[in-house]
Amino acid sequence: MSWKEKCIDFNSQQYDSLDDVKKRLTELIDEYYKCNHRIFIEFADFLLEHFAGIVRFFSIAEVSRKTKKDQEAYYSRLSNGPMESFNRKPKDLKRNSRGFSNFDYTRNRILWSTRDNPSILGIPKSNEVIHSYHRKKNK
Repeated sequence: MSWKEKCIDFNSQQYDSLDDVKKRLTELIDEYYKCNHRIFIEFADFLLEHFAGIVRFFSIAEVSRKTKKDQEAYYSRLSNGPMESFNRKPKDLKRNSRGFSNFDYTRNRILWSTRDNPSILGIPKSNEVIHSYHRKKNK
């Protein structure tokens, strides 16, 4: 097995505990230090420097799906993907604001796009009320 394949194999494995991850990562680092290629020795230094973070990457948590079809829970590695998606939404809305740099306009767009019943001026209103337009007649 090549040196590259050893790293890929380590990453693709499912480990029972974090102690198993620590043991296997230590073995992998030792193998890279024993090799005669400078690039793999530098990679072993990198692995050793980020040892704790790599071990935490293999932490497994129970994840539940929120769709009506899939109600079952499953186990997966921890990821910051959902939080990154949540943080990206206001930035995308601001970017797509068509040149408006008004705080109230941006705030209202975020509220309208992310809530079922957005509150405008602190008064909760339903989508029907918000999207219906009744023109006042001038007398």
